[in-house]
Amino acid sequence: MSLFEKKREISRSEFRESLRKSSSSIPGGGSFSEEERVKIEKELLPEKKYGERISPEELGKCVKNLGHQEYLARTDKEKIKIARQIRFLKKIGEI
Repeated sequence: MSLFEKKREISRSEFRESLRKSSSSIPGGGSFSEEERVKIEKELLPEKKYGERISPEELGKCVKNLGHQEYLARTDKEKIKIARQIRFLKKIGEI
């Protein structure tokens, strides 16, 4: 079930709660702990930039920005970390 299935946008608290409750597995292998999942929300979707509500378009922009960061990353370790974040956000938002 998608986060945005019945709503155009969701509140930040709903998004954070869905991250906590979501499966820790990442498509393609690996997993994130609950703390890492909440940290993703705070780092990648800061409230100053995205406000109190998050829409699918904003989540898509975040994923696109991460793709650019992955391209610019210098080490394989950085690229793998960013790729895992992208796959996780795509899974959560069903983008």
